[in-house]
Amino acid sequence: MDPQSQCVIEISSYQLEALGPALAKVRAAGLTALGPDHLERHGDLQEYLRCKARIFDWLPPGAPALLPQEWWDREPFVGLRSARPELDWRPYGPDQELGIRKGRFALGDKDFGATGDFHVPGNFQRQNLLLALGLADGLHVPADHLAVRLPHVTGAPHRLQALPPGPGPQIFDNGVSTTPETTLAAVQSLPKPLVVLIGGKAKAGLPYPELARACADRGDRVHLFGAASSDLQEAFSVLGQNLICQENFEDAIQSAWNDCLSGQTLLFSPACASFDAFPNFQARARLFLERIQALRGS
Repeated sequence: MDPQSQCVIEISSYQLEALGPALAKVRAAGLTALGPDHLERHGDLQEYLRCKARIFDWLPPGAPALLPQEWWDREPFVGLRSARPELDWRPYGPDQELGIRKGRFALGDKDFGATGDFHVPGNFQRQNLLLALGLADGLHVPADHLAVRLPHVTGAPHRLQALPPGPGPQIFDNGVSTTPETTLAAVQSLPKPLVVLIGGKAKAGLPYPELARACADRGDRVHLFGAASSDLQEAFSVLGQNLICQENFEDAIQSAWNDCLSGQTLLFSPACASFDAFPNFQARARLFLERIQALRGS
């Protein structure tokens, strides 16, 4: 990079909590979909959202500021929009001006391309794409330049990533998931029933019963591992969920693999923190991939 480079960065609530409003060169900012997370650090949802909202502190007057449609009329963002009316506030989502119309990604009369040209799985990824398109438009990137790139967009590693075909079941790696909401989004993006591998260290105050209910309603078979194998067992079993628990992660991978013999798809989407046994989610996801390669005999 050089002083003229334009950079796209993703910033966590932990970083936003500590950084001051000193980045005068920020030209556009937006928030991805918001759900409760990191409450053990921030204390409650409102404090978590307050930290997230600090991303807009860095914007100069007239800069694009994007919010997901479901948070447009909710606090703290209603108050923030009133406090900073000089920003170019834009909601994004399927029903918004920056949204999806007749199978096209669009902003007003600007056409960013067909939804069928976007090959990354998961409805939540369409939301992420709308945010990216809105930010690019705010930086004056022409719509036709964005549309021509659309078929070439690939997903990030461990984000509902379809593994190449091989012996055994079809496998999706959603190892980035450390909350029940992100696993629920992945589950709802795939045909039912699934074999779902969930576990690690459950986070306090998050809606695990909602995930359990969705899996039970779909007929998914759930394999729990790590500390969550005891912490979450009640949430899943109370619904009559067909549940298999393993303390050891590698044992759980083996049992989930064996459970797919009837042809179901295997989804690895932990929904829990990795810190019971791993330094981070990437280390856990790498071990999952290594074990899958071994099971495939490669």
